[in-house]
Amino acid sequence: MTAATYDLATSVGKVRLAIADTDTAGAQFSDEELQSFLTDTGDAVLLAAARALRSRAAALYDRSIRSQKFEEETKGAIKSLLELAESYEETVVDAPAEPEFMISQTAWEMFSRRNLFVKEALEGYPHS
Repeated sequence: MTAATYDLATSVGKVRLAIADTDTAGAQFSDEELQSFLTDTGDAVLLAAARALRSRAAALYDRSIRSQKFEEETKGAIKSLLELAESYEETVVDAPAEPEFMISQTAWEMFSRRNLFVKEALEGYPHS
C-alpha cells in the first residue's frame, strides 16, 4: 500500500475524516485510492466518502464469506458502514443547489412585497 496522509486542507484529508480513517499508520485506504473516489465523484467529498465506506463494507463481507464466519459483529459493522454511506449520499442529494446567479425581484407595493417574502421563504432563498 502506498502513502496515507491526513491533512484537512485537502479533499483526501476530508474524505479520510468522514470515513474515520485518520490513523495513517494503519490506514484502510491510500491517498491514491481516496483520490480515485474523489475523481469518480467529481471531487464531491461526501460522495467519495460514501464510496469508500461501501468499499470497506464489501471487503468485510468478502473476508467473512471466505472465512465462512459471518458473525453478528460483522453484520453489524457492515450495516453501520452502509447506513453511514447512505446518509452521506442523502445529504448530497437533499442539499439545495447553489444558484450561479440570483435574479433580483422588486416589490413596489405592500401586497407584492408580502408575496415576494412568502415565495422566497418557500423556495429557501435569503431575503435581501
